[in-house]
Amino acid sequence: MLHIISNPHSGRGTIRTASLLRRLRRENIPFVLHQSDTQEELTAILHSLTLHQGDPLLLIGGDGSLHTLINQVPLTKLSVLLLLPAGSGNDFARGLHMKRGEDALLSLLKDPRTLLPEYLDCGEVSLPGATERFLVSCGIGYDAGVCDAINHSLLKRTASRLHLSRAAFLLLGIRQAFRYEPFTLRLRTDSGSWKTFHNTAFLSCHNTPYEGGGCPFAPDASARSGELELCVITGRTRLAFFLGIAAAYLGGHHGLLPNVHLIHCRKAEVLSDRPLPFHADGDVTPGVRGFRVRCHPSCVPLLYVSGKD
Repeated sequence: MLHIISNPHSGRGTIRTASLLRRLRRENIPFVLHQSDTQEELTAILHSLTLHQGDPLLLIGGDGSLHTLINQVPLTKLSVLLLLPAGSGNDFARGLHMKRGEDALLSLLKDPRTLLPEYLDCGEVSLPGATERFLVSCGIGYDAGVCDAINHSLLKRTASRLHLSRAAFLLLGIRQAFRYEPFTLRLRTDSGSWKTFHNTAFLSCHNTPYEGGGCPFAPDASARSGELELCVITGRTRLAFFLGIAAAYLGGHHGLLPNVHLIHCRKAEVLSDRPLPFHADGDVTPGVRGFRVRCHPSCVPLLYVSGKD
């Protein structure tokens, strides 16, 4: 039986849910709908969800709902996961070059048991007293500050309806760029030795390339690689930082700049010289000074149609 989790409060959740349900009924595809109105309801639904072996689970929502799902449902319970992107950013779907329309999804739902899912990586981050997974990225510093501003802004839902999520992230990102204070970052990866970055704006750790509605901070990140790509942007001046951000937005060419560091690793340990905002898939935790992160390979059974040639 197909189980559908719908978040009507994601960017276009209500519209996409209603349209898909009409087509499922027309195609005589049986399903059970679980609809949440709040984050608390979504968490409760996922906690109580009973999936039998082989039952496909479809999420209609964005990166935030997907983040909640992979942290509330044991990955061992997932046989097949499908996604109909309906959020404000949809960076996970973008990073996989996923076809996002209903036609592609219905081609799978007509007989999902005959198709094998692709087992994709996820990231796992350990904070003091908590461990959580992420599918897109996690980070500390400037980008987490922008996520916090987006989450508390009326721009988020309006921009999503108008397909301007990237523009909203950019506008709030520019504002945040005048407010952030550089910090000193210490980073240890698989090499085992610590490296210090002064005048750091942020560090982001990526399972897939994009965040912020389409900014490729980690252009070579892949959820099939068994490793993460880290992006560290430093700058003694705000101009140097602006150049790094602009180069990222204009096609992911920021790695050519001397103040941008792109690092591939399976695991890393991060320390900052003061408490800073931290995010995982846009979910913000304030006052974090350090964390450990690693790639959890081939653990998410996703069934989707790729739009990449």
